[in-house]
Amino acid sequence: MTTRRSSRRAIGATILMLGGCAPHPWLTVPPAILSEDWSPLPTTPDRASVTSDAASGTIDLGSPRLRALIAEALRESPTLIGAQARIDQARALLKSARGATLPVVTASGSPLLSQSRRGGPLDFRNSFASLDAGLTVDVGGRLKAGKRAAADRLRASAYDRDALTIAVAAEIARAFVTQAAIDARLSLLARNIVQADELLRIITVRQHEGSATLIDVGLQDNRVQNLRTEQERLRQSLDQSRTALALLVGSEAPSFRSMPGDLDALVGPTIALPSPAQLVRHRPDIQAAEARLAAAGGDVTRARAAFIPPIELALGRAAQASLGTPLLSSIVLSANMLAPIFNRGQLKADLDLASARQREAVQLYRQAILQSFVEVENARSAVDHAQARAVLLDRMVATAERTVRLDRQRYLEGDADLRDLLITQDEIIAAQDARLINLQERIEAQIDLYRASGSYQRDRSDALR
Repeated sequence: MTTRRSSRRAIGATILMLGGCAPHPWLTVPPAILSEDWSPLPTTPDRASVTSDAASGTIDLGSPRLRALIAEALRESPTLIGAQARIDQARALLKSARGATLPVVTASGSPLLSQSRRGGPLDFRNSFASLDAGLTVDVGGRLKAGKRAAADRLRASAYDRDALTIAVAAEIARAFVTQAAIDARLSLLARNIVQADELLRIITVRQHEGSATLIDVGLQDNRVQNLRTEQERLRQSLDQSRTALALLVGSEAPSFRSMPGDLDALVGPTIALPSPAQLVRHRPDIQAAEARLAAAGGDVTRARAAFIPPIELALGRAAQASLGTPLLSSIVLSANMLAPIFNRGQLKADLDLASARQREAVQLYRQAILQSFVEVENARSAVDHAQARAVLLDRMVATAERTVRLDRQRYLEGDADLRDLLITQDEIIAAQDARLINLQERIEAQIDLYRASGSYQRDRSDALR
């Protein structure tokens, strides 16, 4: 009895001594968030509010067609399917880490066959069988730390999947808006070409009557050709927007069909913007970086716990039968502790490596926070300035439409020069096109703000089980 107590005390003293000899790692912690609110935006009558009291808008912009494209991407996008595969990989690693803490049971047997020379019956009595069980007592917490790190990496993979879901949905929405804007600009351009052709016909008639020159005809004909050239360029862009959508959705471009939506009918998402501190807790890419930081801390704990030797417990039972002897059975219980003495340099290097990775994880976490703040600030600014430009462009279009009507009437009455009419017509075409582009930019800016705020959330409970 005294011998057993002495052995226990010796083992405990050895563990404490080895644990005390483990070096202290050099670690860092993330800095605190100092920004309490976002930077102020200009307040003028031309500007509308960027935020709202409730997040009532959605990423599908009120379009069933866009909603169907996003749903298809969630099923077929290689990006999202690959992200799910990475979650499965992390889950498998977690199972492996959990398995390292469980007992290991092995069984073996060696049946020996014998037969007399005279051809008697087969004899299986000379046989051997054993059953062994082993358990590692995680004295220093190395296996437990590894299990926590694996669980944190699983959480990070799930958050990565959520961040990619937001990104893919936002990119599909932007591509859909681009396609709708190009289609609207093509419709506007087609109307302008009809009007330009009609004016060319009038100028040609007047040239035959002697009230216009061939120069006037040539100027208008060049305008018509320029409009048709722009029409072909926009048609090419429309084709490219279709293939871009096919790639995002996960469909083959040759067979993918997507009818453009109505740009005026699209409703940008309404955002209830969180504070900077709330954003850090809300965005999945920041949560993923935080989970990886926790995993890196677990790796440091595991590397430091490696200096404390584990205790290996083994229990074995063997049975043997030999020819002419009774069945022999034995039970063996043993314990073993292997102390890291000669590989201390390797353990120190592993700890230094884990510590360096933890410091890197801190900076990656901080970088994710800084990047998120930049994205929100840029998106807020884009929404604000796009809304201000919309007011100015509405005024510009109204003025240009009134001016071109007056100039056209004066030209038909012979009181205005053709070049003045051509200038005002170019101005109205440019203003109307700029207004469509601005509408596209306004919706895209709202999509970017929606994405930057991490508003497109998904249920992660099944991924974390």
